[in-house]
Amino acid sequence: MKSMKLIMENFRKTMKEAQFGEPGFTPGPNPYFDYEKNQPKSTPEQDAKAAMAKKKQEMIDAAAPRVAQEIVDSFNGQFGSVWDIMKHPTAKVDIRKLRDDSQKALGDEIAKAGGGAFFEITEDDMLAMIDAINMYKDPRHEEPLPSDQQDNPGFAKGEGGNY
Repeated sequence: MKSMKLIMENFRKTMKEAQFGEPGFTPGPNPYFDYEKNQPKSTPEQDAKAAMAKKKQEMIDAAAPRVAQEIVDSFNGQFGSVWDIMKHPTAKVDIRKLRDDSQKALGDEIAKAGGGAFFEITEDDMLAMIDAINMYKDPRHEEPLPSDQQDNPGFAKGEGGNY
């Protein structure tokens, strides 16, 4: 019993030291955080990379309507929007044509922006183009439909419910 008391006392002492550290220690300001802007500090390289990513996304967003219209036009007026094509049970979008149209439209946007905006078109850019086209989103719905994954499927143990 005495050994158990000694173990618990030692544990309390260790936890107190671990929690508060040395009594005279006070933490200083974080050198990696800009307290005036209330955000982490960034380097010029990070700022340049973020600006390039923003410009790239703007070009993708500008090219998306053209690609969407080319997809709709490829069906010779049978459908009014990309959403109508995607929800149709037998209509199929040619992915190679989608990739080629996306690359052409994005290349045109890069050419319009000038030489400083050049970047290599990657698979991630093609996926961002599909997101910008909103192929799987109904344009008549402003907000996304609720997910069935967010609903509670039943009562968890300890939560209400009559058993």
